[in-house]
Amino acid sequence: MLVPPLAVGGAAGQPMVMVLRQLLIMFWLAIVGLGVVVHFTFRDGTETTDGSVAWALLAVGGLMSLAGAGVARRRPLACGEPGALAAQYRVTFFIGVAFAEMAALLGFVAAFTISAAWPYYVGLVTSAIAFSLFIPTRSRLAAVDRELQARGCPHSLRAALYASPDDESGAPPPS
Repeated sequence: MLVPPLAVGGAAGQPMVMVLRQLLIMFWLAIVGLGVVVHFTFRDGTETTDGSVAWALLAVGGLMSLAGAGVARRRPLACGEPGALAAQYRVTFFIGVAFAEMAALLGFVAAFTISAAWPYYVGLVTSAIAFSLFIPTRSRLAAVDRELQARGCPHSLRAALYASPDDESGAPPPS
């Protein structure tokens, strides 16, 4: 499968925002890969047990996934130096991604519990919605910057994430 860029040294010199975007794609591809396994394992469509267990897992997992991702996304960043601000954002990002994956993983368990693919597909859709909350787009980073400025913070998260690891100047990101 694909290897995350951090593991092979591909992130050297890249702005952190690019690394986070690449990692988000890697996490997404991993759960899509699980979907391929589920599809080919259960393509005959015969369920071995009642689907109520799957619905229970999906309801609990989906709600926890979306709620946890929402809470992580609203987690306020403390104003600090640009490096500390970027580090806080990375922690929030990975907490959110962990919650986002939960629905797909519980859907995977439910699929194998009842020997049917549909629980995984439901979990996959729920995870996709939760993942979409953590795509570090320019507009989302700009919104966080506006929130930080409203609280009196002189630093920019966007600048901190776009700065190359070799650049400690905190120069503004490209427009």
